[in-house]
Amino acid sequence: GLTILFTTFEQFVENKAEVVDSILQFYGGEMRHFDRAAAFATHSKVDYHFRLGEREEWRKVLDGAVIDRLNMRVPNTWFEKFGWRP
Repeated sequence: GLTILFTTFEQFVENKAEVVDSILQFYGGEMRHFDRAAAFATHSKVDYHFRLGEREEWRKVLDGAVIDRLNMRVPNTWFEKFGWRP
């Protein structure tokens, strides 16, 4: 069967290193080739398109009608599985 790794932005905000480690382990990445300092650093001349990085920032960015349409498309089991609230 298909194995999927689920991560959340909230997990990443709480512990970036742990989330990155879980991704590397999931995909079988060679840790000896991984440069954590470079991965977490910003590099000049790169446009990162950073967002604010706030939890639930989308509630401020999207209007109520869009949020309602999106929530209707998300299965209730996902809200339960990920601890989301509509």
